[in-house]
Amino acid sequence: MDGVNIVFEVKNMKIRGIDFVFLNVSDFKKSLRFYKDILGLKKTSEYKNMWAEFDVGNVTLAIGTYGKGPSARNRKNSTSVALAVNDVAEAVKELKKRGVKIVQPLQEHGVCYMAIIADPDGNELILHKRKDGTVG
Repeated sequence: MDGVNIVFEVKNMKIRGIDFVFLNVSDFKKSLRFYKDILGLKKTSEYKNMWAEFDVGNVTLAIGTYGKGPSARNRKNSTSVALAVNDVAEAVKELKKRGVKIVQPLQEHGVCYMAIIADPDGNELILHKRKDGTVG
């Protein structure tokens, strides 16, 4: 089927885009200075001295220190992609039925809803929905 693009859409989970790319860092303050002061990125938000977001155009770059919790394994120097979906709870429910590993169940945060799933190689993907409805 050369030249034919086939899109498979999981019921209740249309991926709208990438909300953010997350880089796990070992020293938050040092990394914050690097991305803000050395690279000159505009910091758009910061949470509890452990997560910061930067405007890099059409997607958000996030950095943070996460070494504990359900997905602590393989987090050092890791990267995750947050896929924007319409309904995180429904997407998790549907993917669970299809045998996808749920690494972290649905969580609600001040600005978003998110859950973490794993692909067959154990790469973690974040299912994400901003409360304001924006993507990117």
